[in-house]
Amino acid sequence: MKSAPLKIGAFGTGNLGDDLMLQAILKEEPDANVVAYGPPCLPYDVRYIPTSEFMARPDRFLSMSTSLDFGGGNLFWSLENLTDMLVLTQQAKLAGIPVRLQRVGLHDFEQNVRYSQLLLRMVDSVTVRDTQSLQIARELGREDCEYVRDYAFELLDTEVSTITCKAPTKVGINFSDTAFVSGDPSHRDFIKHISGIFCELANKFKGVLEFFYIPFCNHRFHTIESDLRAGCTLWAASGGLIQYVDGIHTTDNLIESVKSVDVLIGTRFHMQVLGHGLGKVVIPLVRNFGEQSKHAAVAQDQHVEAIPYTGISQGFIIARIQHRLNQLLAQWKSWSDDETNQAI
Repeated sequence: MKSAPLKIGAFGTGNLGDDLMLQAILKEEPDANVVAYGPPCLPYDVRYIPTSEFMARPDRFLSMSTSLDFGGGNLFWSLENLTDMLVLTQQAKLAGIPVRLQRVGLHDFEQNVRYSQLLLRMVDSVTVRDTQSLQIARELGREDCEYVRDYAFELLDTEVSTITCKAPTKVGINFSDTAFVSGDPSHRDFIKHISGIFCELANKFKGVLEFFYIPFCNHRFHTIESDLRAGCTLWAASGGLIQYVDGIHTTDNLIESVKSVDVLIGTRFHMQVLGHGLGKVVIPLVRNFGEQSKHAAVAQDQHVEAIPYTGISQGFIIARIQHRLNQLLAQWKSWSDDETNQAI
């Protein structure tokens, strides 16, 4: 007898964004079976099938499942991942169970157009997490695709669209461009460029705003994707003005850390999702003007203008971020003055 849906994704790698999605999936479908690379970073233990064990004999697990669900994330840039997804989809078909793409992102599909099109044709249903991906799916022939916001939104009690009437004091940062943490000497100028932006902001608002680097990823397999190097780079470059947030081991730790700040600046997809879901001021950064990317997509869907961090001068980038922070401080001062006048 079929037991439960089988959920597969980049779970248990140390990327808390992926595990946020898993936590939301299990909130929605608590009896689901999970394929993960290692122990997911959730606030509770999760029974899971190790990815290596699953890939060795997928038919054994598919025969006991009600569906095969690729849940969340964006893997269409990777030929290796797409190939695995196609093989597993074919095996699920042979096992007589439906295959669902659930709240996925389709960015960078152009690196593997033919495989992307084939997968979209083979699966039984598709939902995407942003409207850019919705357009991509329809261009690739999947007219029945639906837009459903990212899983992580479902973990938050309420979605708040207005900032709270309090003085902003803390700014959270995350910057996930791999060139910034690669350690490659050819990226030295880029690292200096990005460090200069955040260090200058921390100096300009010294005594007014505190800056914290919030890690979203401590990748167990691809250390280049880990946030510790990025956080340490900014801490050293800023002379300690940008502090690294320790103690983030689970998704709940991450949510609490985001709750503790007032403003979020950076590139990380789930930084934006948590920020908007928790009613924070989010200043998203993207590589280029008008780009199609997951970072630009979530900003677009939340009606927030993203600021590019390449293609324009460092001074202009700093000025644009500084302008938004000054607007926020002025808005709070206006609220504070109104409250004072009403009290008098």
